[in-house]
Formats: sequence, C-alpha cells, structure tokens
Amino acid sequence: MRSAGVLDAPGRRARAIEEVEAWVATLPGSHRPLADTELRSYEHTFVLGWQIDVGFEDRTRKLDLLIDTGFPRTPARLALVDRSPFLSWPHVEKDGLLCLLPELGGVSARSPVAVVRHLFALAIELVEECVSGSNEQDLRDEFRTYWYHAADAGAPDVISLLRPGGPSREMCVWRGTRLTIVGEDAHAVETWLQNIESSGRRFSAEPGIFLWLPRPLLPVEYPSSAQDVLLLARRTAPALARRLEGLAGVEEPIQVILGAETTNGACFGAVRVQAPRRANPHERASGRALSRGFRQGRVPPDILARRRFGALRAIRSTVARADAAWVHGRGRDPRFETLREGHVIMLGCGSVGAPTAVALIEAGVGSLTLIDPEPLTFANVGRHPLGAEDVPRNKAVALAERLRRRFPHARQVTGYARRWEDLVRDKPDLLASADLIVSAIGDWASEGALNEWSVVVGRDPPVLYAWTEAHACAGHAVLVGSRGGCLQCGVTDLGVPRDEVTTWGGTTTRAEPGCGARFQPYGPVELGHTISLVAELALDSLLGIASDSVHRIWAAPQEFLASCGGTWSPAWRASAESGKGGLVLQRQWKPDPACPECGQGDTA
Repeated sequence: MRSAGVLDAPGRRARAIEEVEAWVATLPGSHRPLADTELRSYEHTFVLGWQIDVGFEDRTRKLDLLIDTGFPRTPARLALVDRSPFLSWPHVEKDGLLCLLPELGGVSARSPVAVVRHLFALAIELVEECVSGSNEQDLRDEFRTYWYHAADAGAPDVISLLRPGGPSREMCVWRGTRLTIVGEDAHAVETWLQNIESSGRRFSAEPGIFLWLPRPLLPVEYPSSAQDVLLLARRTAPALARRLEGLAGVEEPIQVILGAETTNGACFGAVRVQAPRRANPHERASGRALSRGFRQGRVPPDILARRRFGALRAIRSTVARADAAWVHGRGRDPRFETLREGHVIMLGCGSVGAPTAVALIEAGVGSLTLIDPEPLTFANVGRHPLGAEDVPRNKAVALAERLRRRFPHARQVTGYARRWEDLVRDKPDLLASADLIVSAIGDWASEGALNEWSVVVGRDPPVLYAWTEAHACAGHAVLVGSRGGCLQCGVTDLGVPRDEVTTWGGTTTRAEPGCGARFQPYGPVELGHTISLVAELALDSLLGIASDSVHRIWAAPQEFLASCGGTWSPAWRASAESGKGGLVLQRQWKPDPACPECGQGDTA
C-alpha cells in the first residue's frame, strides 16, 4: 500500500504539467498552447507544448517549450522556431530543437518548474551567442557532429586506421561494396582486413590523400564539389595537391580524408571525388569522359585535372576511427603509446591466462605471444573466453585468432600449440624479446625452470607468476623484477607457496571419471578478482610503476570462504592487515638468503 502523500506516476506528471503551465502564464511575452500538428512537426515525440515570444537584441523570436511522455523525469525541450538555416548555428538541430544538456543528463523530477526555468535561461543564452557569433568555435570543436549531418545519405562508410596528426600525406585505400578502409600504407590495410577475416587472402589497395588541416572547417567551408576539394588541398599542402591532380586520370573515385585537431581531440571527414560520367552511356570505355577528344592516355594533364576537378559534386561521408589510439582510450589515454609498444608473452592459456591475455589487449597492449600445448575441452568453456565452437582446437592458437578478429589493429598476436620449453629450443630469443612474461601454467616443473632461466639472464624481462588457491578464495600475482626475491624465494622445493591465505580440512580438488584427471571447482565470477589482480600488475610492470619484486594478493570475503568449507590460514590471521577478506594486499616479495636459485644457498 502506498504511503500517504506520495503521488503515483500519472499524478506526479499531471501536477508537474500544471506547475509548468502556471509558470508559462507568468512570462512577459505572449504565449499559446501548441496544436497537435505543430507537435508532430518535430522528429521527437511530444505530447504537449507552448509557443513563447522572447525578445532578443536583434528581434523577437519564438521558442517552443515541449514536453514528452517521460516528463518530469525526462527534461522538457526547447526549440527555436524562427532560426537560421540548419548548420549555421551550433547546438541547433535540423528541426530547431536546442541541445542544452549533455547526453543522458539527469534532471530532478521533484522540481519541474526549476528545471524548465533553468533550461529556458540556457536557451536564451544559446540564442544570444548564436546571434552574436560568439560561439562559432563550437562548430569547429564539434566537427564530427556537424559533418555527420552534412554527409550525403547513402554514402559509403569509411573506416580509418590513420594516425591522427600531420603532416598531410598520401594514404592507402581499400574499397568494398559498402565499406572503405583507409590506412597509412597497404600493409596496414591488408593486415587489418586479414585479421578481421582470419584469412590470408590478399587485398589490393589504391592511393588516396589525407589532408591534415590547420583547424577544423566550419560547415560553410565543407567542400561540396571536386573543385572545392582541390582548392582545399592547394591551400593546405601544395605538394600533395599536385599529387592529387596526378590522380585525375584514374577511373575509380579518389578518396580524400580531412583531419584536424579540436579542443576535444582529432576529428575526421571523408570526401570522395567521382569520375565524370560518360557522355554516351553506350560507350564501353569507362574513362571515356575524361579522355574525350583525345587518344586514351594522351590527355594533357591540365585538361585532365580540369575535367576531374570541376563542378562535379563531391560525396561526403562520415569516418569511423578504428586506429589503436581511438579504440584504447578514444585518443586520451596517456598510457597508450607505452602499452602499444609492449610485448607480453603469456605462458598458459587456461582459466587464468586466457582472460588475462584478453584484459591486456583490451587495455591496449600491442603485441601478445600466447603459448599453451593443450586443446580446449567442453569442461573449459564455462570459465574461458573461448566457446564451444572452438572445441577441440588448441587454446593458444584459437585465442590468438579470436583476438586478432576482435582487435585487428593489434601489432602482433601469435599463438603456439607447444610447451614453452620446447618452443624456445627452436626460438631461443623468443623469451628475451618480451617486455614481460606472464606465467599462468600452474605446474612447478615448468615454472621452476622458468624461474631458473629468469635468474640466469638477469631478470630481464621480468616474469609475473599467477595462481589461485582452492575455490578461487585467494589469488596471487608475484612479479619477479629487477630487485627482490625470485619465485623460489617464496615457495618450497615442491613449488608450494609458503604463505598461503586459506587452509582446508581435506582435499580441494575434484576428480573426473578418468585416470588422473582432477580439477579445481570454481567459476568465472569468483575468478574475476584474480584476473584483475594479475592484469593490473602486468600493466604496472609495462608502465614502469612496478619494477621490483612484489606480491599482490586477493582474499575473498570471509563469508564466501566459509561457504566453500575453508578458513583463514594461521599466517593470514596473524597479519595485521588481513581483516575479514574482500580485499587486495601488496607486499614486498623478499629475497631468501638461502634460496638455491638467487640466494647464497647451494646452487649446485
């Protein structure tokens, strides 16, 4: 039963409308309710509104105050009725609606008049700025939005792999039926397409032009003809304009990308210069319109340029950035360049290694080498990034293929279906080529050998070891860096960690109905904390935040531990910072003077 005094949704809306209507009646200018035909003239759905006369410095203008079915939880909208042509003023949509609040901006449903009053004041301020021209820079800073509205309907989509920034330069273009890809060179375009397709198919590219402008264009400056494009190129990069004229004789459309820096980052627009149509549609030679009156290939360059770059309309398209800097941080992540150049080798692509690899490439790590000899089974699928469609493929090879499809801009993602010990016999420099090695093997024989190798080569590159305790109630990430202990310093000769977080009354593994097949029963949710722990320490190593040997620990909430039948270990209970779990701790991974690998003990 509703408590007294609380309005239901229809009641609240009716009360809000009454309050706004009463406020409109107090305004000094004339006003009237909007007719249904006027409400339907907007591209949005409005159910109620008023037209209000407002005096501005130049003249009286009409504003429509509009309400939709979500009011008062959704904000009222205001539209300028008597306005300049579309794209003349910033923040004015095609139907006159004013963009006054940021996207998804929330408003108070309990103060409808206060919200409307605030929006009304913002509308007046915006129109005054538009009339005076003081907000013209907004048209440049929000170039992407206004270019989108100026693009030609049905124009082919353009995906850019280009590096944002000058100088203006030649680029490569691949043209599909409904899609165009532009990149710095043919290799970049072909690699991206091959990764998307997971194929070795060859793709042919053609030349195009990338003009990096000194500042974004205003809508009135957008090129609308082939001649406009050439003149813009001459003003921006005269040498490149000559190269553009040199493409006049090609039969295919010429792709030009316009780029510039705004206060909000780089922006792009695409312009396509078509070839003139044939004068006689029955002529078979597609280039006849360009060579008319001359033998094929004998047209003087100046005449060819005039025919190609004349009054023929240029086709404007939007550009979707797919370069690595945009994908990883929308061009604003200061870590990008460092991570982009990073190379991580992942040993073990199981329930810990595989999702960690995914997290690293999602964060922007440019190169991954994945190594695992095991095939994927259906029992793995529940806590692995790969799915049933990949059974029984090798985990490393299948994951590498999937990551190349998801992140075709990655510098390199390679998978090897081998043990790392066997692989390095054929590729002895492989491990040393990495900036970081992450080991999620969970096998002491293999990780002990890796630790020994790391110590011998001087701990360069650093090695990060990752493992979980029973039921994923605790997770560990140990970075063996330039100083501090090696892995052997903190484990027994059998590879058992000396300072475990949890303890159990009996065995914690379960047996499959097969000889020797055992597994740890835990799911992906509880494992997610360990994945984040390992991935974060890996990034800290790549970024130089963590360089010495360090140990990070995830301890699950005590309630979860108890539900699995475990308790805290004596060492964990004795630590002052342990609390009740549900936390991450960082400790120094201390060297052991008696360590047989890196200390003063027996190294025979």
